[in-house]
Order: sequence, then C-alpha cells, then structure tokens
Amino acid sequence: MHQRFSAKSHSFIVLLAALSANCSYSAEPGKLDIYTDVLKARYPEFQVIAPYSEKVKEYYARSDEYLGDLLVGDFNSDGIEDFAAIMTRSIHDEELEEISRSREQVDNVGQVVVCDGGESEFQCSSIYGPKPGNVYWELDFEFWSESLYSTSSVADGQEPNLCATEQKKRLNTKTLALLQAIGLCDTYFFPKSDGGYGSCRYCAD
Repeated sequence: MHQRFSAKSHSFIVLLAALSANCSYSAEPGKLDIYTDVLKARYPEFQVIAPYSEKVKEYYARSDEYLGDLLVGDFNSDGIEDFAAIMTRSIHDEELEEISRSREQVDNVGQVVVCDGGESEFQCSSIYGPKPGNVYWELDFEFWSESLYSTSSVADGQEPNLCATEQKKRLNTKTLALLQAIGLCDTYFFPKSDGGYGSCRYCAD
C-alpha cells in the first residue's frame, strides 16, 4: 500500500515559521518537521526510533545523509529527495495471540518505511514489516560494488539473476540499504519500474 501526501506548501510553511520566530531562514529544521508530520499522518501509532548502535548514532550526527533520525537521499533516482525511517509501536493483544507470545517476550512491532518525494506529494511504503519485535538493522545509503555477494534466496519472488543484474547496472552508485548490526547479511533496495522497491540480500563470503 502506498500513501500520498501533499508537499506543495513546504517552502511557505518553513519560511513562515522562520519569520514568526524572528530568525534567519533555515530549510533543514522545517524539513525535518515536515517529514515527521508525513510519518505521523501515515503511521499514527508508530514512532521513529534512533539508530541501534552508538557508533551509528555518531555517524548520523555528522553525516549530511541523515536528518535527525531519518535517512535522506534520492533513493529512486528521480532527482527528488526521499526519506526513510525505522519505526516501532506497542504490540496489540491480538498480535500476541497470533504468534503465541507474551508481552514480556515481545512488546513491540517494528517496520522500515520509505517516503518517495515528488513535485507535490510523498508516496510512502513499507520495505520491511510491520513485524513483531525490534528492527536490529541500520539504515544507510550504500554503494553497489563488485565485492557484494548475493545469496541464492532472492526476496519477493524475483527472478534468480535479478540481483546480479541490478548489481552490475548500478555499480558504484548509491542505494538504500538495511545493514545488520549483528550478522553477515545486508539488504540492498532498488526502485521498481512500477513503483515501490525490490530487494536483494548480500552476505559476506
């Protein structure tokens, strides 16, 4: 499911806020508020969570690819900025019954969402989840490289050679990625022609 949100008044809202505060105009703080409002409107029960590890938190703070706890970049190669977030909410009782677990064992539901920018709107979709439990990966904007090793299990029922094809086609360009904080396999995402994202899992030799 995709959800669209109007972005027509972004510049006006940011400028008005700066003028009302009697301060110099700065796009970044206003942009973070806009992106956060989009997520709140689409996923009202969920909250954006900070990076899992302290090392990545430090990287977020000094990298221009992060805005607060959001990853920003042109994920679908259309020249317009997109953003992504790891989000969580409390698990519902019926969800606990479905997985036969107690709240002491699992107390939340996690997901990773991407909102693609457009000339006048955002289109948001989930690339992971929502699933019971924490999301123990880190969001990043990573390069496709020749050293990536694709596993035989391809996500979303894709054709077996698709990941090798995407890897060659996108070599040395950046892509949205989920990097495992613990483990050897990472997931790289690429935009599909009909919208949304496909994914490939790459593991260390």
